[in-house]
Amino acid sequence: MGYPDLAVFTTDKSGIGGQLMSYEKAIEQGVELLKLCQQLQSEKDGVDRPDPGVIDRTKTLDEFAIRVSDSVTYMTSLYTLLPMRMRLANLGRELEKQGKIRADFGDDYAQAALEYVLAEHGASAPSALGKHS
Repeated sequence: MGYPDLAVFTTDKSGIGGQLMSYEKAIEQGVELLKLCQQLQSEKDGVDRPDPGVIDRTKTLDEFAIRVSDSVTYMTSLYTLLPMRMRLANLGRELEKQGKIRADFGDDYAQAALEYVLAEHGASAPSALGKHS
């Protein structure tokens, strides 16, 4: 299920012109770039690594291959996380209209909505979210 309002602005090679790209397409491109990075590094190193996410015991699963595979996993998790974040942001805007939260300039509606819901149900945001630094 795509969300047409979730898009990424991309620029051409000059960095001047640009176009909107769906977040799904941006994720696909990110995954392809990671795979290409591994392929090029494998050619340079002379190491036959498995494709990310593929179990192939005849190939070398070294630290680099593991890191690329993990990165692909993180990248593909955005397929579900970005729409979830958009829904939380929409909830945040609705909660602000209802006067249940107050968002200042620069605040994140998704984060504010999540913190509101967690507080309403007796959970604290930092421990539940594990703040990322």
